[in-house]
Amino acid sequence: MQKIYVSTSYLKTLHYLFFSFAVFSLTAGMIFFNFAVIESLTLLGLSVFYCASSFFVAYYFYKDYREIIEPYRVIHLYLLPYMLLAFWSIGTTVTLVLVFPSLSALIYAFLFINYYMFFLIVIGIILSRFSMVSRVFEMYNKYVLNKAKKLAKRYALFLEISDYDPGSDPTIDALLDEVWAHRSYPTPHVRKLEIGLCERHMADISRMIDKIRDNKETKDKVVVEALQKMKDDYINKIKEIEQKAD
Repeated sequence: MQKIYVSTSYLKTLHYLFFSFAVFSLTAGMIFFNFAVIESLTLLGLSVFYCASSFFVAYYFYKDYREIIEPYRVIHLYLLPYMLLAFWSIGTTVTLVLVFPSLSALIYAFLFINYYMFFLIVIGIILSRFSMVSRVFEMYNKYVLNKAKKLAKRYALFLEISDYDPGSDPTIDALLDEVWAHRSYPTPHVRKLEIGLCERHMADISRMIDKIRDNKETKDKVVVEALQKMKDDYINKIKEIEQKAD
């Protein structure tokens, strides 16, 4: 029996969902603290549980990344989504408190939603411990990415895939993830992976060219021309891959 593959997109959705509930419960607990102390303490405790669940899922799919990410990419890829989710969760909670006709009914509604999510997560954790369930699902990890790389090499037009080390770039790993998720017909996703690798090399070459040009002491035109030729070769590869894309 073929396993059901749980890709990184599902894990990221769970991660952001748990983070949203953590902010939601924390905000509600702070707002209601003067009106319902016990219920507020319960919400604050649940927010800690959601936060721990969110961090655990994040650790699972980020633990193998070794790429040194530039500061602006850290803000764009990691910090910005958290900020947007936090503002959205806080804004939604405050809006409900202001417009809901009965404050006590709203508190119990919040508790009901949180208890529902809490027991859903606990049941999911318990079920995942059973070997019968774990044999049905295949989780996103570096081992799976290496299997995706082997599969992609069989359908690749160029050898760029062979040089890539899974876990070194989140963007390329996401493309590998798509290859394995669609392993019954991976060719279109392998083409996207090859284009992604070419674009990654082109970005690295562009940064090298900019550093050489910015360095007033070592402006080597021969090196720049050689790097520019390499970049042009990758552009031609991308065009060839696009022509062969299914």
